[in-house]
Amino acid sequence: MFSYKDPLVGIIIIVGIIALVALIDYFRNRYKERQKDISLRNLTKSYDFMGLKDGVEEFLALSQNPIPTLQFIANAYMQSGNTQEAIKIYLGILENLGHSADNTKARIKIEILQNLGSAYYRAGFLQRAKDVFLEILKNYPRNPQVLIFLLKIYEHLHEYTNAIDTLMCIEEIYENMPPNQNERFIYGLELNKAYLQTLLIINSIELPIADKIAKLNEIKNKEPRLEKIIFAFFKDTNPKLFWEEITKCAHKEHMIDMLWLFDDKNVPLQQIKDKAILDIYRAKGLVMDDQSCDIFELENMRILKQHSHIQVDLDFEYRCHSCKQIFPFENARCSHCGELLNNDVLLKIRKVDNEASYPLL
Repeated sequence: MFSYKDPLVGIIIIVGIIALVALIDYFRNRYKERQKDISLRNLTKSYDFMGLKDGVEEFLALSQNPIPTLQFIANAYMQSGNTQEAIKIYLGILENLGHSADNTKARIKIEILQNLGSAYYRAGFLQRAKDVFLEILKNYPRNPQVLIFLLKIYEHLHEYTNAIDTLMCIEEIYENMPPNQNERFIYGLELNKAYLQTLLIINSIELPIADKIAKLNEIKNKEPRLEKIIFAFFKDTNPKLFWEEITKCAHKEHMIDMLWLFDDKNVPLQQIKDKAILDIYRAKGLVMDDQSCDIFELENMRILKQHSHIQVDLDFEYRCHSCKQIFPFENARCSHCGELLNNDVLLKIRKVDNEASYPLL
């Protein structure tokens, strides 16, 4: 019979406690993995109303290793713009991966979910994409690619506070980058943060206009690339302030479209002394003198307005300075490469045809 004072009894008790803790931890981890798998499966089932592409289930059942082939087909659909078919295939793969806590299957499932979220995003189903990415992050939180997608989705949904929080998570993940890469990346983060804060201020229903203007002027002085967004707000809310501040702008060539589209009757020509701004209204025919314009397209417009019977107008296109893609409308973030506030304004002279209007009846 063992005595409680026997050291062997103490050792047995300690070993038993350690074994019990290890066993509890093992079952707890198994339970967490099972819950992750169930939550991911439930998410895919919630969007299963679209059905599976013909032949996907049969291919999954008959092929020994069907997933790489199906991924290739789905990616081909994505590249061709047929996101609906890609979504069906991704949902089919997820539905048939099976209920398993196997690490390989879990990795594949996360990869497919990321592709599914990307497909929803490209198709314009932002809420569905948001649900998919949030589910991934709930189980695997340190995923920078998913966080970047989520940042863009929050921006599109005007959830700017959530977007800023997401940006902080991205910053935390990348804070240990090498110094040569870190400088440019940190500037990109700071620019994104200032951009989102600007949108948050502009869209706030609680801040008075005076407070908005003060905060926006402070941001504009720190980050000149946000000038255009802030000037657009001034133009709509306080035109007098707009004309006072626009003369201080260092890159007026980026503002030509905004100044051109200003209502003629609201342009204070008598107050404007800046030549770059006056050139725009020379080209528009509001200022009639013999001074030439510095920009080629504006000078052509000025000459045509003054010396030709041909009616012309100015159209605008926007070229991303990074990827050189051209768009008919201006977006703060390039829809092709994601670069922020990096557009060049392109001027195009267009002949205005005299169109006769005929009654329909």
